[in-house]
Amino acid sequence: MLRHLFVEAAWIAIQKDFKLKEVYQCLSKIRGGKRAIVGAARRLAGRLRSCVQQGVLYEIKPLQAKDADAKNELRDLVAIPVAA
Repeated sequence: MLRHLFVEAAWIAIQKDFKLKEVYQCLSKIRGGKRAIVGAARRLAGRLRSCVQQGVLYEIKPLQAKDADAKNELRDLVAIPVAA
């Protein structure tokens, strides 16, 4: 059941997280879509585990573009400390 929840969360996460989407696309070319989403879900689970261990929230914020022509859709994982 937990695997199913992570897979569902991964479908949403690949739409918002640029790096996770890259992982999905790379795996999709090699292994196929179904296995690729499971791989993305595993990486998402690892990120969430890391956030829990460090006591921070998982949040995706836009990258600071150095070039004016950079796409606004680029995203990066940013950890924000949780107030105690």
